[in-house]
Amino acid sequence: MDLKSLSMIAQMGNVMFSDNSEHRTSWKERFVFMHSGIVKPDDWDLLPIEEKERRLNEALEQITKTK
Repeated sequence: MDLKSLSMIAQMGNVMFSDNSEHRTSWKERFVFMHSGIVKPDDWDLLPIEEKERRLNEALEQITKTK
């Protein structure tokens, strides 16, 4: 799957889980880190949900800009 498709699917989590940040972040994680060029940081599980979502959103934004 190409990066643009991954990004679009990951961003669908904003709609599907608009009222639950944990589910929304989990959904995005699955697709962002699915791509072989994107590596999950070692301390990822220690980060608060808000920081995870911020980083995932930034990654998705970069993906859509470059492809």
